[in-house]
Amino acid sequence: MARRLVSSTLMSGLMVSLLAGGTVGLSSNAAEAQGLLDRLFNPKYHRMREQEARQKLERQKIKKIRVSAPRVYTYKPDVWKKVSLVGLAKVKTAELTAGTAGDDAAADANPVTVDAPPPVLTEFDKARPAFKSLKFTMLPEVAKAIEAFYREHPNFLWIENGKVSPKVHKAMMAFSGADREALDPEDYAVALPDLNPAPASETVSEETASAEEIELQRAKALMGFEIEFTSTVLTYVLDANRGRVDPNRLSGYHDLPRHEIDLVKVLEDVAGSTDVETLLTSQNPQNDHYRELKETLAELKAEDEADDQIVIAPGTFLKAGKSSPEMKNIVAAVRKNGSDELKEKHAETLAAYADEELYSPELVALVKSYQKENKLSADGIVGKNTKSRTSNPPSQAMAASPPPIARFVPIALIQYRGPERISPTGSRFCRKKV
Repeated sequence: MARRLVSSTLMSGLMVSLLAGGTVGLSSNAAEAQGLLDRLFNPKYHRMREQEARQKLERQKIKKIRVSAPRVYTYKPDVWKKVSLVGLAKVKTAELTAGTAGDDAAADANPVTVDAPPPVLTEFDKARPAFKSLKFTMLPEVAKAIEAFYREHPNFLWIENGKVSPKVHKAMMAFSGADREALDPEDYAVALPDLNPAPASETVSEETASAEEIELQRAKALMGFEIEFTSTVLTYVLDANRGRVDPNRLSGYHDLPRHEIDLVKVLEDVAGSTDVETLLTSQNPQNDHYRELKETLAELKAEDEADDQIVIAPGTFLKAGKSSPEMKNIVAAVRKNGSDELKEKHAETLAAYADEELYSPELVALVKSYQKENKLSADGIVGKNTKSRTSNPPSQAMAASPPPIARFVPIALIQYRGPERISPTGSRFCRKKV
């Protein structure tokens, strides 16, 4: 009853105030009155206002964070380092102790050190001193794997009875076919060792050199080849499995880890293998899509060889009186694709040309005739239109640049070796649908 009385009294007071304020302030005073009532009798309104105040305070505390797009990096390839494997130079043998038979307690209390029989040294052990003076250049992970493997397996992998093992030739067969996998065989070339090395000092002849010196030089040759070839094998395995390009170093858009390869296990497999060539080539991707790309690449290479294609370097632009290493390709292209009449007209120029780089007046006249014959502007300038006639059949073009598919198939093969072996573009360059 008392509450009603208070409410009624307040409402009456408000109405009196509104009437006294006049007609002009009627709307604003009414709004103020309603707001006062909401604050007094509406808890939900009160909580809402408190929440707004807290949110405003929180917004004031929040710091502005600037988010930038991923950056494109200047690519840095894997770094090869010069390493020493001197830790493998020493042969470690265990100390033997002996005690009284049947009296283990006495033996434990009074160990007696006895001379162990001389250890049986392998050919690898005999060549270990060579490590003291040998240095190698290789990837750090390859050096780590080599040291771990030979510490546990002190035997030659590539040397048998002082000679190069047949396994070497099997491995070289895999390396020679690296171009079929979009790799470069030249990257895996290793010279065979000289099994009869000369003495280290020029002042010492072979006659006066001691047997020890000769043996040390031979050990260096064998051990140097052994480690160098093992390093090459592991490098090929890494390239075949994960590729030579780390996409994470291209830009911040890539964040996938490279494949982890157990290189020590690979060497253990090599040691027990009778077909090293198959073992190494199997390190490349083996799925159907990759196989289709390989077949397409092989077909393109065969076509290039059959066509005896002459390629002028992209971007070549040559004017009269200038010099360019591409001049010999330009002349070769005219000689191959020009008409008999053109070649007869410029027979003296073609016969006298000897691979000079200078774009002489005689060669300018030759090119102008070729341009006129192919309905091009006969200005003598060798540019885009002259070097690649895309509007005419390839046989009539001066020199066709490699078609896009020939350029991109190797890239697609390389992409297969990236993280997760994803090739986003590869399927477009297969001649057979997969």
